[in-house]
Amino acid sequence: MSIYGIVVMSKDGYVILDEKSMVQSWGNTMVDNIDENNPAVLKFKYPNNTEDVVKLILSITYDLYRTYSGAEEETGLQTTTGGNHSHSISTNIGSADQDMSMDFGTQQSGSSQGHTHTLETVIVDSNCTALRDHEHHRDTSFSSGPEGDHKHTIQDHSHDLDFGMETMGLGSLTVDIDVNGSTFMTDVGPEDSVNLEIPKEMLNYPGWNIIEIFSSEGLSRVNANYFTQIYLGT
Repeated sequence: MSIYGIVVMSKDGYVILDEKSMVQSWGNTMVDNIDENNPAVLKFKYPNNTEDVVKLILSITYDLYRTYSGAEEETGLQTTTGGNHSHSISTNIGSADQDMSMDFGTQQSGSSQGHTHTLETVIVDSNCTALRDHEHHRDTSFSSGPEGDHKHTIQDHSHDLDFGMETMGLGSLTVDIDVNGSTFMTDVGPEDSVNLEIPKEMLNYPGWNIIEIFSSEGLSRVNANYFTQIYLGT
């Protein structure tokens, strides 16, 4: 009978190397904005020759929520529909003295553009008629129409590209964590978010694994990383 093989053990008591497999380690990290419906996603695959999972450790830190903004270049006729609303404008066209000529001995009145003149003659001599000093004053108001849904049309125009980035504070400081569609932890705060060991019973090996990190409430931004060790068949 032949005896062969080698076994290397860790100080924690698990096998690092034997005749069938050896321990392999790797990890990854990602940073993303999150809310209750849009998680940060860590996705990785255990190889087909994975014999067993030694450990999977997840750590999360919190960062300032970040938003990207700017105006995009845009041309063309645009039409938008507004909700139930109306527009009104009021103007006051100031007063001014006016010179007018008219026939001797007559009075004239007429209307134009929503206002009326009544002119009283003053006889200066047999050949001339003059008006007393007077003013014109007109108030104008108009509305686009009755209240209700209506459209606005913007003529062809363009915007220059203008990129920007802003931070908006830490936001929510608790997260919910799902592993392969099942709840792992909820309401995880900064004091509890480091060195979280995910049970191998929640993992697919071999196969794909997905860790999703949701904000417990509102907007947040996380830096998440995982570290895993597996027995890889030789």
